[in-house]
Amino acid sequence: MKPKDLVAKLELDKGKLTKAKVTALMSEMKREATEVIESFKVNDDIGKFHQAVKVIRSKWDGVSNKIPYGIDEKQWNYFYASVIVPLRDQLCPTYIKRKHENIGKAIVYGLRGYLSKCKTKAEAIEKLESDEQLCEILSGVNQKMDKANAEQRKAWLASVNEMFADYGKVTEYIHIVIEGDKAKWAWVDGKLDQLAD
Repeated sequence: MKPKDLVAKLELDKGKLTKAKVTALMSEMKREATEVIESFKVNDDIGKFHQAVKVIRSKWDGVSNKIPYGIDEKQWNYFYASVIVPLRDQLCPTYIKRKHENIGKAIVYGLRGYLSKCKTKAEAIEKLESDEQLCEILSGVNQKMDKANAEQRKAWLASVNEMFADYGKVTEYIHIVIEGDKAKWAWVDGKLDQLAD
């Protein structure tokens, strides 16, 4: 459906852009996105997937340009996170695997750097706890943990550590443990042995 037809169908150019209209737009755009991506026959090709996303974004911008004051960029970000990313993860598993491996390699190289540059265990742990990438991961873990009871936390923690095992041997160096009601990083025994207490 062309942007002008979508605007007319949902009456987006009439009156205020209400929550109901935004919800209807999201639903229509989800259907459109699925059709566009299918038409590109992505088949685990991230390049084709990105081309399809450009077409979807172009359509989104076309709709936005026909609405008074346009659509807030936050709506696109939400749509991208809730619709595009899950489709990418489903249709491009090789890309996701490579992405995880690259993140894992970056973390492992960082950890090796900490171990080679730090003189004490305390210094190495301090570096670990201030690492931006690791803190971001840990923050996501804690958000999930906040909504779980003790048994759920234990089970989920095991699955998270299992997931990290795929991240370029990260769990050779660190794993996540629960301390009180919060998750934190812990060094694997033996990795800090060359450092002083």
